[in-house]
Amino acid sequence: MNDDSLVPFFVTVTLLMVVFAFFLIITLIVQKNKQNRQANELLQAQVKERDRTMSLISVEIHDNISQMLSLTRMTLRMIGKQAVPEQMPLLEQAGSMLDNLIVDTRNISHSLNTDYLKNKGLLEFMNREVKWINASKGIVCNLEATGYHDQLSGEKELMVIRIAQEAIQNTIKHSEATHLHIGITCSEKLFKIIITDNGKGFSHTPGTDASSGLGLQSMYQRAELIKAKLNIQSGSNGTTLTLAVPQEQKEKVLTEQKNSPLL
Repeated sequence: MNDDSLVPFFVTVTLLMVVFAFFLIITLIVQKNKQNRQANELLQAQVKERDRTMSLISVEIHDNISQMLSLTRMTLRMIGKQAVPEQMPLLEQAGSMLDNLIVDTRNISHSLNTDYLKNKGLLEFMNREVKWINASKGIVCNLEATGYHDQLSGEKELMVIRIAQEAIQNTIKHSEATHLHIGITCSEKLFKIIITDNGKGFSHTPGTDASSGLGLQSMYQRAELIKAKLNIQSGSNGTTLTLAVPQEQKEKVLTEQKNSPLL
C-alpha cells in the first residue's frame, strides 16, 4: 500500500476526530449549563425559603410581640395614674424605654416582611431606615438618591433591599461607626447603591469568620441571583459596600432626582 492510498484514511480519521471533539465540547457545554441552571434554581429556592421564614417571623412579631408590648404600655399608664409622685420618674423612664422598644419592634416587623417591602419600594424603605437610624441608633445617617424612581423590577428591588438591610445592620451592630452614608445612582445601563460607614472595619479575607458569615454569604447569593456585582472594601477607616446592578431594556429610565428631602 503506497502513501497516496493512505490519504483518504487519514482524512477520514481526522474528520472523525474533529466531529468527536466537537460533540464532546457541545456535551460538556450542555452539561455545564445544566449544572449552572440547577445551582441557580437551588440558590433561588434557598433565598425564597429564607424570605418566607422572615415573613413568618414578621407576622409573629406583629401579631404577638407588638400587641403584648402595646398592652404593657397601656398597663404602665394605668399604674402611673395610681402612683405616688416619688414613683413617677421611674415610671416615665420605663415608659420611654418601652415606647422605643415598640418602635424598634414595629420597624423590625416591617423590615422582615417581603410583601410589605415590595409594596413600599426601595426609596421609601431607605427613607424609613434613615429616619429610624437617626432617631434611635446614635449614628448620623444620610441618603442621597440621584436618577432613581421605580427603576428596578420588583424582584431585583427586593434583592437590593435585603442586601442594603444586611449592610446597614452590620454597621449598627459591629462597626462602632458614627456616620453612615447611602448613595443611590442610576443610569440607562446601571443601577448602583453605595453604603459607606466610618467604623472600625473588619477582615474581609476569604476563609475568615467575618467573610464567611451567613450575612455576607446571603448578600453575595442575592447579588448573584440578579447578576449584580457586589464589592466590599473594609479597613480601619470604615467599610464601603458597592452593589452594581445591570439594567434590562424593559426597566424604565426615568427623570433625574437629586438630593431628595429625607429627614
